[in-house]
Amino acid sequence: MLATNPTPKPQHSKNVMKLEDLQKFCGTDETRAALMRPFSIGDRTFATDGCLIVWSNRIPEVEESIEVPHGKVNAIVESWVDGPWLDLPKEIPAHETSVTCGDCDGIGPCENCDSTGVVEAKAKGVKMGNKILSNKYLLRIAHLPNIKLAANSTRPLEACPIKFDGGFGALMPMREN
Repeated sequence: MLATNPTPKPQHSKNVMKLEDLQKFCGTDETRAALMRPFSIGDRTFATDGCLIVWSNRIPEVEESIEVPHGKVNAIVESWVDGPWLDLPKEIPAHETSVTCGDCDGIGPCENCDSTGVVEAKAKGVKMGNKILSNKYLLRIAHLPNIKLAANSTRPLEACPIKFDGGFGALMPMREN
């Protein structure tokens, strides 16, 4: 259930994100190839990796998606809530990309790390409003101009609406331990 006030849907921004800026929010998992490039649905262009989605006014050179489920994307847009808005925290913990494998202490051989001695670092949770958001994703959106998050507008495990000059988006929160 969303906030009790009637919620205006995200209006079109005066600005349009550049294609190369949207590309930064696409996925990298080759098993989800449809998420590896921006896509358009109707009058909007989107980019997502499955945890974070951003959108802007339609970029003409980005084709209409036939691979991405329109219903899921439209449900995110329709569930977007307009505030109340919070600024990003002044300090967001750095995100380490890899850490020493805890199973083999970095010396292998080990199935957990494929004998490399390192594993992908887990994201750190940052409390914002009633949500716990990933430091990894907060750092990814921190450069967006005038970024704001509606971290109190939905239940704790529902997507957190974001807005910025040039577009809108939603970020999935983390679960507490």
